[in-house]
Amino acid sequence: MSSFKLVIIDRSGERGWGVRKGSGSVDTHRLYVDYRILNKATIKDHFPLPRIESLLAKIGDATVFSTLDLHSGYHQIPVEPADVEKTAFTIHNGKYQYRVMPLGLVNAPLTFARYMADLFRDLDFVLTYLDDILVLSHSVEEHHEHLRIVLGRLKQENLIAKEKKCHFLQSEVEFLGYTISANSIRPVRGKCAVIRRILLCTTVKAAQRFLGTINYYRRFIPHCSEIAI
Repeated sequence: MSSFKLVIIDRSGERGWGVRKGSGSVDTHRLYVDYRILNKATIKDHFPLPRIESLLAKIGDATVFSTLDLHSGYHQIPVEPADVEKTAFTIHNGKYQYRVMPLGLVNAPLTFARYMADLFRDLDFVLTYLDDILVLSHSVEEHHEHLRIVLGRLKQENLIAKEKKCHFLQSEVEFLGYTISANSIRPVRGKCAVIRRILLCTTVKAAQRFLGTINYYRRFIPHCSEIAI
């Protein structure tokens, strides 16, 4: 298996060592490798990603919530030793291979989704979407027990969560772009503010981009489809 070219471009379009994550800090970059050739030759996995609407419908009348975010979730999944050489990439000082699942592989999201689904499939108080985990309960006492089970499984699997992005025993949390609380699912206020700041569309392309932006929150817009026509 030949090595693959490393292609890393940051948000400004400049080539560099990684793509900055949402925090924008210098020490949080994501390494991307151009795996298009490998992906083209890969047998595709057809495991379905969870439907966000279906996940939200399971929240029900829960009142206590915790959210956990796994640290570099993909990198916590080992690559089969026989397939390590397929992840090879080159940079100016040599060739490297991943021993853990890298970003950019066509089956990476589905592999991770299956792993998380299998890990928590029997727990109706846990919702997962890739590396985002929501634990929900009807009382603080119940929530303590639920957290004990969830954290125990993470420890058993040697999975590490990112402390800064974990929130425990909350009456309101953000999950998958929504604000979740007792008997309430609302858009995140900050995301709505961004949408309100979008300038008036003057071209078809701009209108299409705007509709794509608001589509995630269309359930909160009365008669959205009629207005968009």
